[in-house]
Amino acid sequence: RLAPPDTTTPPPGTRLILADASVAESVLRTLCASKPTLVVVRPEDRGLIGRFHDLGAAGWLVRPLRASSLVERAALAMAGTQAPPEDIKDEGSGHVVIADDNPVNALIARRALESAGFSVTVASTGRDALDAVSTMSPDLILMDLRMPIMDGYTAMRALRADGCDVPIIAISAEINPEIERRAIDSGANGVAAKPLDAEALRRLAFEWTARKTRAGTA
Repeated sequence: RLAPPDTTTPPPGTRLILADASVAESVLRTLCASKPTLVVVRPEDRGLIGRFHDLGAAGWLVRPLRASSLVERAALAMAGTQAPPEDIKDEGSGHVVIADDNPVNALIARRALESAGFSVTVASTGRDALDAVSTMSPDLILMDLRMPIMDGYTAMRALRADGCDVPIIAISAEINPEIERRAIDSGANGVAAKPLDAEALRRLAFEWTARKTRAGTA
């Protein structure tokens, strides 16, 4: 059954609930506590999947719904098994600049985002990141804070001084209130801690490119 936006008590005999991602958190939490619940999301809302998991969702489905995915995930949810992430290849859109001087980290990030449908440019220094942004119009920048030649703080300040309004997520192996404050003051929209696994990178990219899209269409 697809739960209406204000439903909190499923009808008798309900074994599984499909809830749209627009359902209020309080309602969704109640539904998840009552019956196995799958959240139906748009591709651009995949960055919110972690929140639905925290609310108790048994899994999720990405529009447009596919019969094979619906049957598989419904069976897993009713059996009490957490469904694995759906294949997200080619669902993402937009261009991401990754500024990281560690070639292994950059390669992992690039593969994770390209497998999700994003195009990616890698920069190994803050100076290279400035050059990359100046020659294209990225939708998101992932900025390592510690890089040679020009660090992430300096690069972000330079980008903002040039009028760049692209969302920037500062990345650091060390996170504390002082580092977060410095990053935000330098122009970061958010801060994330290393190491970032593939799914975390995809969530960041989906969330922030979707925000940029919504802001542009508002």
